[in-house]
Amino acid sequence: MKKLFFILFILWNSLVVSEAEEFNYYWRNNITGEYILDTLALQKYLNPQFRYKSNENKQNMTVTGFYYNSDNVKFIDEIQNGRIIKSTYFNKADNTELYVKHFYYDDLMRPVHITIELKGDGSEVKNQYTYFVSLFFTYNSKNTIAYKGVRCQKSKTYEEYILSSGNFDVHYNPVTIRSTIMRIQGMNSAFFETTENFMQKGDEVIYECYSNDLLSAKQRTDKNYMLTQIYDSGGNIIEKTEKKLNDTLETYSIFSAGTIFDNQISEILFSANALKIAQIIENNVPNGIITVQSLDENFRIKAGKIFSGELVLPVDIFSHVPLYLNQIKYRF
Repeated sequence: MKKLFFILFILWNSLVVSEAEEFNYYWRNNITGEYILDTLALQKYLNPQFRYKSNENKQNMTVTGFYYNSDNVKFIDEIQNGRIIKSTYFNKADNTELYVKHFYYDDLMRPVHITIELKGDGSEVKNQYTYFVSLFFTYNSKNTIAYKGVRCQKSKTYEEYILSSGNFDVHYNPVTIRSTIMRIQGMNSAFFETTENFMQKGDEVIYECYSNDLLSAKQRTDKNYMLTQIYDSGGNIIEKTEKKLNDTLETYSIFSAGTIFDNQISEILFSANALKIAQIIENNVPNGIITVQSLDENFRIKAGKIFSGELVLPVDIFSHVPLYLNQIKYRF
């Protein structure tokens, strides 16, 4: 009888779920499945209506994220052994599934396979009904990680298929990625190959993308500066984006045909891996608009009210190319 009681006690204890804890900060690594939950002192910058609720027992854990200043569930992350195994995002309006991502690991808890499936239409990708990504990682003795991936995007009028391979360093930073791309639109099709090279020198990363052996994009980034240049087939710069950070003042400019058509100056109030809060500066003074970039939401706040809000989902974790679709945005 004592033995039976002990067994029942162990089973009951393993199923007991701890009380839910709430946090206002959440970060996840889109490749390794690692995560951070925290509570930050944000009251100085805005009324922090970020909500992430964790529930766990001895076997599993879930993190539920809510849309900013809302009771609507935004996502649920399922976690085992300290790693995310599944992320599911939901539509704010009707709670239908938008996006499902699975992580698969080896015995050392290293990612070996990642899948991403998009369900529903993004506001910036009209009529999209199929989007699927499958990524594979292989570990070797040379302190590099081999990578292979496939991506399929289909709509009523457009299809794109990408096969990729390359290698990463031990920190999952890409070194080289080669892709074969086929695009079909109506009766027209295009077939081309790209090579992406990443060169790191200290804090500086130089990125180059070649399409059919022609330079199509180049980017240089460090802690305080980013410069992105897009080229036409003749090697001419057709678009340039520049971001400068001087102390807490950030300047973001987009040039096309030598003319600035977008220029914004912001004062950074708070910055972390998955959260940036800033206020827009006009004529050297704040204009009352607060911009927020969280783990998966971008929005602006004025007089305490959200406007220009969007959910941002990473659908292509390996792509750094401006030519590729690597995010889906849903306006709310």
